[in-house]
This record gives sequence, C-alpha cells and structure tokens, in this order.
Amino acid sequence: MEKVQAELKRNRKDTLNNTNANRELKEGNISEQKLMESEEKFSKAFHSSPTLMAITRIKDGYFIDVNSTYCQVLGYSREELIGNTSLELDLWVNPEQRSKFKKKLEEFKKINAIDVEVRTKSGEILMMLFSGDIIYL
Repeated sequence: MEKVQAELKRNRKDTLNNTNANRELKEGNISEQKLMESEEKFSKAFHSSPTLMAITRIKDGYFIDVNSTYCQVLGYSREELIGNTSLELDLWVNPEQRSKFKKKLEEFKKINAIDVEVRTKSGEILMMLFSGDIIYL
C-alpha cells in the first residue's frame, strides 16, 4: 500500500511538473507571437510611411534599412543604400552638418527637425528636416 501511495505521489508530482512545463512553453510561445506581431507592425509602418525613413549606425551613417519613400526622393535603390554610408554616397552637402547632428544625437538621444542639405543621386540639393532617435538593435 505504501508503495502504491508513493508511486501515486510521484506520478502526481510528475504531472504537475509537466503541466508547469507546458504552461511555460505556452507562455513562451505567446510572448514569441507578440514579439513577431510587434515586429510586423513596425515593419509595415516603417516601409509604408510617406515620410523618408532610414535606420543607420550613428558612428558612421551605415545604412541598415530604408523605406521606399527615402529611395524615391533621393533617387537611389534600396540595394545602393543598404551596406553603404551616407558619407560614401556623398549625401551630406556639408559633412560637418552630419558631425553636428551625430554629436547632438549622442548627447540628447533624440533630435527633432534640424535643417540639413542633402544631395540626391542626380546631384540635386534638397533642404530637409532631419529628426532622429537612438535605438538599440
């Protein structure tokens, strides 16, 4: 009888452990699903925005991602931008403006509406308002 009770107790404990493990797996899957949904929302908002948007490294202006509006206005394809820096592509009419923008962004972590002159692929000079936020990838 004691053996049977001990076995039942062990089985009940194993069942509880399995239930807890299943709950943790389910919660993990829910968290993963929420993360995927959040990433999808960001991607759709970023890529369909009528505002020029780019994700670049702050240290050198290396393009990580750009939206189609950015490409259309500046005349570059996505492939021409991603993997290159804004300085390599000679986008900044005055590279000193980039240095100031970078310094302010590093200091304040966010910048809103700074006037910047940008050169398109065809050489046209555009006056634009740049804003930036630091994000960690």
